[in-house]
Amino acid sequence: MIDLQAPSSLIFEKSDLNDLDFSRSVLTIFRLSESKIDDAAFTGTIADNVELVNSELFFSMSDSKVQNLLLSGSHVRAMVLNSAILPKVTIRDCKNIDDMGFYQASIGELLVEHCTLKKFDLIEATVKSATIRNSSLSDCDNSDVKVGELVLDNVTLGAKIDFTNARVDHLKVKNLQKRPGLRLITTGSNLKLD
Repeated sequence: MIDLQAPSSLIFEKSDLNDLDFSRSVLTIFRLSESKIDDAAFTGTIADNVELVNSELFFSMSDSKVQNLLLSGSHVRAMVLNSAILPKVTIRDCKNIDDMGFYQASIGELLVEHCTLKKFDLIEATVKSATIRNSSLSDCDNSDVKVGELVLDNVTLGAKIDFTNARVDHLKVKNLQKRPGLRLITTGSNLKLD
């Protein structure tokens, strides 16, 4: 286990990283580019910027505080951000997000563009504003999520989408598509996607 302290930075390019533990580190920048990270822990990490670009990811950043999280062109096999504090999250051009969880996370601004999201779960998370654009969602559990403003622009929903007890203050929907066989669950929610 390595506890890095500010002003530390970690920058990996074209790397294959396995079984790492950077828990409780304080980082200015954590950048991963054209790399693979497998079974790594950043639990309790504090970071100004985390940039994960064109990489394959399997790791946890639970209980962390990241000012700016950028995911671009990456394959997320599994990424756990439970109870994380994330003022800004940007996810772009990720065609394979297989399992990404934000259980009880606090997110300021969430922007998702041009992504295929499977098991993108926001269970009991609090999100100030979320915009999902030109993307598809399937098998997502967003039960008990609280969202200030949710924008769904050119979004396709498939398989099972669970919004049980979800609360959304302001909803804007444009060109929402529903795949055949969609199980959209909104029991106890104020969300209306009919």
